[in-house]
Amino acid sequence: MVVLRNTPPPLRQGTREESKSDFFSLQNVAGKNEVFVDSYGVDFIGFIDDNMMASEKRLLEFCDLMEKKNFPITWGCHGRVTSAEPEVLERMAQARCVWIGYGIESGSQKMLDAMNKKATIQQAKEAIVNTRKADIYANTTFIFGYPGETLETIQETIDFKREMGLECGSFFATPYPGTYLYEQALAQIEDEEAFVLSLGNATEFTINLTSFPDKEMLGLKKAMDQNKDVI
Repeated sequence: MVVLRNTPPPLRQGTREESKSDFFSLQNVAGKNEVFVDSYGVDFIGFIDDNMMASEKRLLEFCDLMEKKNFPITWGCHGRVTSAEPEVLERMAQARCVWIGYGIESGSQKMLDAMNKKATIQQAKEAIVNTRKADIYANTTFIFGYPGETLETIQETIDFKREMGLECGSFFATPYPGTYLYEQALAQIEDEEAFVLSLGNATEFTINLTSFPDKEMLGLKKAMDQNKDVI
């Protein structure tokens, strides 16, 4: 379900580059929850907004609504590490939030800056720690192979994952049409239409944006996904 439409993804490979946030009414959300519970018997709802935590005021109002309606469900959402304040997380947990997805993307500040992530490694660490303290599962995702990726930045991500106790894979850096990264990658794309049609799954390798040969790059991604040293 979507609560917030058109949230601007700060990441330069994001699927759109918009600046307007448009909220559905809380009554609309409550009505849909009732349908899911009464008609389909669901016990968990995932809100798929890019950043449901974009507005703290709105998020707290949502938590109040979930408690008032007393839906027999748990729920999860996506958020930015810069929004993961301890008191907000505690309130979310009280309203039965059990899962938050964070796009950490990299354990290297150099790569975060290149992606225009507008977040720091320290903020990412604090978000994970604070989310766990609130007894909410912190799901993390990473991106591999963004332009400028080096052995050093890959190792930094591996070190970050180990320090935070994370065992997860990564998505390939994928240039979607209409994004900064796509404009950068155009020179490498021979058949643009065929390339766009191949973008259905970000776990699949579509284009090499690094300076590594393809075979070496795939081996490095496997090592990073498995938290194995590359240096």
